[in-house]
Amino acid sequence: TIVYTGDFCLHNQHTVVGLNVPNLLQDDFVAAGVDCLITESTYGSKVSDILPYKHAEKALLYLIDKLIKHKYKILLPAFAVGRSQELALMLSEHHKLLIDGLSVKLTQTYEKMMNQTIASSNVKYSTKNDSKIDNFDFNDIIIASSGMIAKNSTSAQYIEELFKCKQPITIIRTGYMDSSEESYGYSILQEWKHHGGL
Repeated sequence: TIVYTGDFCLHNQHTVVGLNVPNLLQDDFVAAGVDCLITESTYGSKVSDILPYKHAEKALLYLIDKLIKHKYKILLPAFAVGRSQELALMLSEHHKLLIDGLSVKLTQTYEKMMNQTIASSNVKYSTKNDSKIDNFDFNDIIIASSGMIAKNSTSAQYIEELFKCKQPITIIRTGYMDSSEESYGYSILQEWKHHGGL
């Protein structure tokens, strides 16, 4: 018997309930015995190496509050599936934000499938005609895919436009990014730093 899992977490998030291991072990299929388990392991290091979710959330909210208080606008490159929706639900209670890129369609699909509302008076969806720079005039935070700032992605287009902008803006990575020299996201963030970006 081979079990192959997708990604999972052991704690509750805004978008999903965490994996309950005791309940899983009582499942008839699992209780019958598993010969081989293949599982996602992006964050497969020791638990002590990872900041607990609630602490990470608190730190992110604190940082964003401070930046906005000091008149910074914030770009959050985020994975279109899961991460964009999680960030929107986490931040929407206190801040105005815009979702852009592939994250728009996937968030709207998430709303329908999960019967959960994300769009609100504080959360808007970008349209194709929206100017990247003008979007910051009406929103404190922009969540844009891709999370790894892939070439020609919406998040990459934002950063390229922001090079020309005098407005104080912070880019906060919200997930894994390849830090090799060949990575477009890594190289564009290095260029952003050379332009005096935070």
